[in-house]
Amino acid sequence: MDIKNIKFATPEDIIQPKSTVLIPQERGPKDHVYGASVPFDLICADKDWMKYVWPDVEIQVLRDGDNYCCVTYSRNSCFRFIHTCRYNEDFNISERFAALIGGTKRGVGASPKRVAEATRLKGFLYQKECPTPDTLDAFFAPLTKLNFDLASVNLNDYDIGYKFLPDNLVDTIESALQYSPVQVSVEPYTFNSKGYLINSNLGYTHEVDICKKLAENGSWCWVVFDSESRQWIKFDKSYRFGSPIIHNLKKKYMPKILNHPMIKHGKDIYALAQSGDYVGKYIRIFSSPTFKSLYGDFDPKKYIPVQDLPDNMAVDENNSTQTVIICPDSYLFGPGNEVLVNSEGLTSYLKGLSSANEEQQ
Repeated sequence: MDIKNIKFATPEDIIQPKSTVLIPQERGPKDHVYGASVPFDLICADKDWMKYVWPDVEIQVLRDGDNYCCVTYSRNSCFRFIHTCRYNEDFNISERFAALIGGTKRGVGASPKRVAEATRLKGFLYQKECPTPDTLDAFFAPLTKLNFDLASVNLNDYDIGYKFLPDNLVDTIESALQYSPVQVSVEPYTFNSKGYLINSNLGYTHEVDICKKLAENGSWCWVVFDSESRQWIKFDKSYRFGSPIIHNLKKKYMPKILNHPMIKHGKDIYALAQSGDYVGKYIRIFSSPTFKSLYGDFDPKKYIPVQDLPDNMAVDENNSTQTVIICPDSYLFGPGNEVLVNSEGLTSYLKGLSSANEEQQ
């Protein structure tokens, strides 16, 4: 989005946050490492998330009142920014499901940490799977077992994590913008004479997303997106934000299996990847229960049994120009323990196994 087309909120049209308090953060010693097993990639080098905004408007104020879900809406907005940046695709997940599993209390709100942790552990539903109803009673109605089961399945497709930043200093926040919009707590809105928001010293009551450090008029300010009001707001460079968090959302690599034979080596099953960074390479796929949920019942006629890899396929580990990676990792692929084999040798070997397998049948 071109910043020239942005209408920033003014003292005349600013929409004040509706909540009056945020549930205190339950900070712990590991708050800075959640999701550390999933690397926080540098995906927005120019630290400008404004260009990844989406067109539709979320519904937060229901027919009979506000659902006090600013924490969930601001976190979900971070996800949408990140997903659009990474994949040029929207990621519209259910605010209702995320809010309820995150402990959002009617008329009160939620803790940012609880909402983030609940999604990390329990998964998510897409908006179409759990849409926002138009009444508070319907919004806060209990979730079903089917909701949770489907959320767990959806979580199989993504790695999700979050980290609290160590402080709210300018350099810390600016650096974090390379990885994610920065979700922060803010106070009731008060403007200074320059048209920037400053601390009102009334306590943190609302959650928003910092999207850019904007240079203007010989100085600079923070550009913030308020997902509750759908307003872009300029915050003074001296603003003291509360509890800054960055988020991580990354697709898990899922091999697309066409008519190519799979390899079965002991209890491990390997498939030829048809997309992604590992295209054209054999990779280990999931354990049996997950395999069945993704690809159906195991059919031995579709797989080539491999007892031992021939010695003539081994190559120098420093030569990666013609290699196939078989990862005996518990996930699709992972660090360490890779077996590097010559691609031409493997192709020839598989053709021989395939012919022998067909003759036996």
